[in-house]
Amino acid sequence: MSYRPMRFDPAYRPYVAPEGIYILPLAADPAQYRVVSPSGLDRNLVDVALQGKLSIRTFAGCPTETSRVVGEQLARQCTRQAERYASRLSQLAMTGGALAVLGLINWVLPDPIPFADELLLTLGGGGLAYYAYTRRRKALPGLRLKVEGAERQLAALVPVPDPFLDRIYRAIRARSSPPPGAGGVGTTDSVEAESAWLVKHLDLQSLVERNREARADLTRLLEVLEDSFPLGRISALERRLRRQPSDRRSRRAAQRLALRIGMSRDALTVYAEFRRIAREVLDREALEG
Repeated sequence: MSYRPMRFDPAYRPYVAPEGIYILPLAADPAQYRVVSPSGLDRNLVDVALQGKLSIRTFAGCPTETSRVVGEQLARQCTRQAERYASRLSQLAMTGGALAVLGLINWVLPDPIPFADELLLTLGGGGLAYYAYTRRRKALPGLRLKVEGAERQLAALVPVPDPFLDRIYRAIRARSSPPPGAGGVGTTDSVEAESAWLVKHLDLQSLVERNREARADLTRLLEVLEDSFPLGRISALERRLRRQPSDRRSRRAAQRLALRIGMSRDALTVYAEFRRIAREVLDREALEG
């Protein structure tokens, strides 16, 4: 990772891409959810929040207090970043001071260590301590201003309904309680019919076609999902069950995986299909675009 100069200068505004914190439904019960974020957001959280490029994306029915709790957690995370940076500079200053003192002691009390080593310890340690001390005095006021600005932006965050998360949640609920005439959704001998039903229910293609920004939103969400869940393993189990619905071993493995992740079995199937359909939609858009 390349070093960005003046990172903690409150007037410095490096370019950051928009990022989203996602509240993912894990079952038909909206109280069962998981909060996930893109990889690398921790490193850029202050800059992303300060520039107003962070959003909390939710699904319809998500508990109202969830977004407030997420905002408070993010604000604490910003504060911890400032504290960690100050702590690192303090440790650097203490290390440099200790080296300088050690060099002086060896200078005053001669020992087998050569004079050049004593000079190096003293000057090097003193220089390190001076750099860390002056850097701390110069950087921390600016860092505090940036953190305070980021915290104000986080306090003003309003949850954004995400159409893709809405589709996922509605599909989980519909699959958990299929209406009469739903084409046998959920039975062991109709996996193909279930897959076709989910394609129609999620209807990702129409969302991407109607909204110019939806393609980028879908790409970001898919990346976060693949980082957060073992979607490759989930998809492999679902494909195996689609080919052989009576495979009890795969069915038990899928159930164990759902329990380990903390989501319902219905949600496991929906996320697997969402990944497959999303990849097809994005590949088609890339070829046409």
